[in-house]
Amino acid sequence: MWKWNYTLPVAKIVCPKGKVIAIDEDQEELEQLSSKVIKFNFGEIIEIIKLEDQNEIPLANKTIDIVMLYNVTCCIIGQNNYPKFQELVKELHRATKKDGVLLIGIKEGKTMLNRIETALPLIRDIFILEKKEKRKYFDGEKLRNGIFYSLKKI
Repeated sequence: MWKWNYTLPVAKIVCPKGKVIAIDEDQEELEQLSSKVIKFNFGEIIEIIKLEDQNEIPLANKTIDIVMLYNVTCCIIGQNNYPKFQELVKELHRATKKDGVLLIGIKEGKTMLNRIETALPLIRDIFILEKKEKRKYFDGEKLRNGIFYSLKKI
């Protein structure tokens, strides 16, 4: 349910000239998103890709303007998962255009804040933090407090 809460609004923003690529390894989430794409007639704007190997995103080099990692960092950031996080961000860096942006959004909370604040220095050689802000966001069920990071590709 969460995926279409971000993908569809972004598609509305970039429509009709832009493109949104939704990537995930969860087949069920992608099927739910696919039904929403059909329902709202976003087939020309939203491309859905099932990730088979997390270390390799099937996109050409320097083709993406903005990458959004919203509410997914909780799954990949943790003491044992920092290498996985670094590999993912390096792959996103490869696919991001010069001056591209990486947006990371997390729900507000001490544990998540500690995790992301520990992880960000691990990628500072490829993305530099430009802005950090607190704001509300809708997660598909309710309005929540979040922390959002905007990082620029180096």
